[in-house]
Amino acid sequence: MKILVTGGCGFIGSHFIEEMIKRDDVEKVYNFDLLTPVSNKGLVFEDNPKYKLVRLGVASNNIDHRCPAIIKEVDVVVHFAAESHVDDSIVNADSFIKTNIVGTYGMISKCLEYWKDDLDTKKFIHFSTDEVFGSLDLNDESFTVNTPYRPGNPYAASKASADLLVKSFVETYGFPAVVLNSTNNFGSRQHHNKFIPRTLSLWKEGKPMTVYGTGEQIRDWFYVKDCVRCVERIIDTPIKESQYLIGGKNELTNLKVIDRLIEKYESITDSKLDTYYEFVEDRKNHDFRYSVDINPFMDDYGITHTDFDDSLTRTVIYYTGGRW
Repeated sequence: MKILVTGGCGFIGSHFIEEMIKRDDVEKVYNFDLLTPVSNKGLVFEDNPKYKLVRLGVASNNIDHRCPAIIKEVDVVVHFAAESHVDDSIVNADSFIKTNIVGTYGMISKCLEYWKDDLDTKKFIHFSTDEVFGSLDLNDESFTVNTPYRPGNPYAASKASADLLVKSFVETYGFPAVVLNSTNNFGSRQHHNKFIPRTLSLWKEGKPMTVYGTGEQIRDWFYVKDCVRCVERIIDTPIKESQYLIGGKNELTNLKVIDRLIEKYESITDSKLDTYYEFVEDRKNHDFRYSVDINPFMDDYGITHTDFDDSLTRTVIYYTGGRW
């Protein structure tokens, strides 16, 4: 099997490639990555003969000249490449439109062009977010694949647009794609602008974490290794549906996550801070709660979730340089 990954030097993409390289049935893994400042460097698989990095952004004008042979060759494309930081999208959404919408269209249109005579043997997995569905109140039912899209910020809108493009190709052309809408991933190699690594990085500097509003916003936390297993299941099994929601079954307020992190940080580093967090003005149109119904995915594919406490401990150890 030959696989093309976009954004494979990013957080989730690098974990995915790391697992794919280990598999005996994987012959080659290509990685289209622009190598931006948020990309991971010095990855363990960089020198593996199965791995090939192509320094290329998915919205690049050069994609027509550099990708045809690779796209024709591979059996699976896993599209992780995306701009994903909500705060940045609120300040300036240009790169989000270019990468998340234009880049996705470029990938699916080229795959359709080069796979048109062989669609039955190919797969395109589009990785997305639960933020496309908007916000829930405390007692609302979880999002399902039938929940209308109601993105509440430019990042979410750009991912919603990308989802709809992929789904339209499925309906119009029979394109062999699956959209995976995931909850908040966490684990090693995540950029420091994300919630958990940012919290731990600030604490290492002796600074408090800044918490938006009251800190009562609720997110579902999903260990990155479990998320990667979900993608693997789609690769290894015939496509059953064109969209699934995936998550970790760990709905917690931001403050409760910080409380868990404080406990682990103090234990692992044998240190304490005078102040662990401070409240700041809430983000514009800050979504209150995300929750997804993962039962359809579990029924069709199923994974065993890693214990949340164990995975959080591993994550704190990674960012603090502690010992397991």
